[in-house]
Amino acid sequence: MSLEPIGVFTIVAGVCCLLLGYPAAAMVFVVMTVFGAAAAIVAGAANIQPAHLFLLFFAVATLSWRKNAMTAMQALRPGQPAFWLACLVVYGAASGFFSPRLLAGLPRSFPWVPRNIPQPAERCRWVRCRATSRRRSILSPI
Repeated sequence: MSLEPIGVFTIVAGVCCLLLGYPAAAMVFVVMTVFGAAAAIVAGAANIQPAHLFLLFFAVATLSWRKNAMTAMQALRPGQPAFWLACLVVYGAASGFFSPRLLAGLPRSFPWVPRNIPQPAERCRWVRCRATSRRRSILSPI
């Protein structure tokens, strides 16, 4: 796991926004969404985007005000829209953690092969005779 320069910038901006309050954090959070293609923290093949890293600072800056925290907790009561959003977030986090383990070893996809296409031994020949202008992309075996 490595911390990129944009990650250091995001952490510094987050600490500054904690000192300035939630209005500044909201403005910086909107700006952080522009850096969607950047990687703040790289962990193997996965990365954490700057806006996702800044979301932690934004939540702390917003919920550190007692009035805002009380409003947020009241919105999480059953039957309120935030309750269903919280259920969706918990479901997404749980399925993101458990689904790869549950589906390990299963085939990734099931290819659809129409009945009129010849079987694999003849398929490459069949595709070659019908290739026209897109010859390079069509010639690979299916």
